[in-house]
Amino acid sequence: MLKVIIAIVLLLIFKFILDSYKQRIKVVNEGGMQKKYSTIVDWLLNSHQHAKIFNETTTSIMIGVSSDLGLVTFDLNQTYGTVTILYNVNSIAGKLNLEFNFYEYEDQNKMIKKMENDIIANGMKNIWNFF
Repeated sequence: MLKVIIAIVLLLIFKFILDSYKQRIKVVNEGGMQKKYSTIVDWLLNSHQHAKIFNETTTSIMIGVSSDLGLVTFDLNQTYGTVTILYNVNSIAGKLNLEFNFYEYEDQNKMIKKMENDIIANGMKNIWNFF
């Protein structure tokens, strides 16, 4: 019985590793995160003079603005068929964390509009808040 349980656990671990590898290869073949989500990346980088890419991997990219007043980041994470975008504000005026989940091939302009509307609905003046 113990051998069966160990075999199932090992099989699940193997499947997870294989699926993660396939996901990374898929994003790389689509040009990487900057290219795949170029509309969102360009919108973020062009919407504030100090916006920059903080980190990029094969399946994620973090863009933000940092100053003495705080930090605002957008963390785009490619997962199985979806892109999850985490919006985090940590400033002297307060904190806000929002999570957006979209189908990976959804119109990026619609994603942007949804994020803008939800961010403003949560009391922010704009996507970069106080920056």
